[in-house]
Amino acid sequence: MAVGYINFKDIISFQEEFKRGKISEKVGGMITNPTNYDPKLSPDNKQMIFIGTGCLKGKEQVYYEKIGEKCWELFLEIFPEAEKYVIWKKLDTPKLVEAYAGEYGNIIGVAQTIDQIYEKRPKQKTPIENLYIVGAEAGGHGIGAELAADSALELFDILLHNN
Repeated sequence: MAVGYINFKDIISFQEEFKRGKISEKVGGMITNPTNYDPKLSPDNKQMIFIGTGCLKGKEQVYYEKIGEKCWELFLEIFPEAEKYVIWKKLDTPKLVEAYAGEYGNIIGVAQTIDQIYEKRPKQKTPIENLYIVGAEAGGHGIGAELAADSALELFDILLHNN
């Protein structure tokens, strides 16, 4: 499962306000379910849900907490029954993500500019013989875990059919 929301009513004003650190009433973001790919990430008959959005680095903790609250509000707007099943919630800030992912808050993969989609993503097969790229860095479709999993399936097909 992957759900995305972006408020395009006035994207220019939204971007300008975002750059100044203003938090919108509704944040754009994505909701993914990593346990669809690896059920061992959670206890039996439970799910792990990830809600992510853009935020500015180097802000105070309270800024990230407010962004987290807005993400949670968005999630409950889409899935209102979910709240009664929550065991725990955890907020990951850009600094924490940098500590475990090595990039300042970016855990998706390559820079993902607006033109870096579909056929313009890096290919799995490189010009170097027997060198391939897999994961959220090349090929695939989607974002995050979905992108990495799809990239792996594509590479398997490439290797299975001898390039």
